[in-house]
Amino acid sequence: MKILVATVLFALVGPVLAADSAQKPPLYWTYQYVIATSDQELSVAQLVFDLPEMHAEMCDREMLDLLAEFLANANVNDPAYRPGLKEVFRILEMREGARYRAVAQQVANKARDAAIRSLAVNYAKQHKEDVPQYLPGTIDRAALRRQYARDALASRHSADMAASLATLALNGGVDQQFVIAGKPDAVAGYQRRMTDGLFVHIRTPYMFHYYRGIGRVTYQYKDGIGWLMRKVTINPLAFEPEMPYRDFAAEFKLPDDETLEMTMLLSGDGPSAQTAAKNNHDRPSPAPTLIMDTAAELLLAKYRSPIEAEQRDAYSWFCRLLSHKGGPRYAKVLGTVEAGAADEKLRRYAALKIEPATGADPAPYVPGSIRLAELASVYPVPYPVVTH
Repeated sequence: MKILVATVLFALVGPVLAADSAQKPPLYWTYQYVIATSDQELSVAQLVFDLPEMHAEMCDREMLDLLAEFLANANVNDPAYRPGLKEVFRILEMREGARYRAVAQQVANKARDAAIRSLAVNYAKQHKEDVPQYLPGTIDRAALRRQYARDALASRHSADMAASLATLALNGGVDQQFVIAGKPDAVAGYQRRMTDGLFVHIRTPYMFHYYRGIGRVTYQYKDGIGWLMRKVTINPLAFEPEMPYRDFAAEFKLPDDETLEMTMLLSGDGPSAQTAAKNNHDRPSPAPTLIMDTAAELLLAKYRSPIEAEQRDAYSWFCRLLSHKGGPRYAKVLGTVEAGAADEKLRRYAALKIEPATGADPAPYVPGSIRLAELASVYPVPYPVVTH
């Protein structure tokens, strides 16, 4: 059995782009990381939208070439991507708009969504100057992703970093984080949108910086100001699925997703267990029986006692997982929890309707079939507990 902390030796010869960006400002590095590692419109276009107004100096050829490479590989057939891709085209016009005509033409040729195709066609028509073109594929985003993953896997952070991150000032900027903790091991963007179904009325961008085995720093964007630090969350294990090396688990000889999620379920940490249960609930594929049996046994071990606040959501997700993905196998378990749980919220979730579950084991779960202490020794938590 492999545990999460694997000792892997890598040649630290990074892509040219990463090396060239080493001395750039923290936010520049952050934006390039997201553009290189994500294919999601919400992670990219809606994170770097402030470049033209707030950070025109960052719109150099290196940044724009990388953004063009993202565009060349983006999902150009999903109507939901229209606003974000419009933002990308707008940013590409910042310096040498005609340089990216070939990229626009490629998007136009493969886009099945009429609005996205129209964006690309209009861009190519508006930028006809005869200039050397950026050719899609010039930047190897796959190599960049692999290098970021190797860097994260090689990183080692002392428990003192938790205390350092805790000193970050509320509403402070990204620069101070880099000063006291260095570059994060992963970055992701997200945007919360509120709409009436036709128009986006409010959008609130968020940016998450992750440090392996330590936790997460959350930023929120404020118009006219920029990114403001909102929260430091110290939790060594809960954010392990966000680490870039998880995309290369097999290649790097790391534990697979089920092994990681078993570790998170058995860790005793509420947020980690919640993430594992939710991931298995939300996937379209059947959940592994071992995962669900473990969740069932955790419920049976705890339901008669008051549940700590940081554990309550996890146990509610155990009920969701069993009722929606486990089928009749867990009917008796959920009935027992509904009838006798000390926690009112847990009783409500145990009463959820049991749905048919394709691929689930139909045999009723026998309480005690899973020995939690023995399993915990097989799936040890790889990181020490840290506090701040």
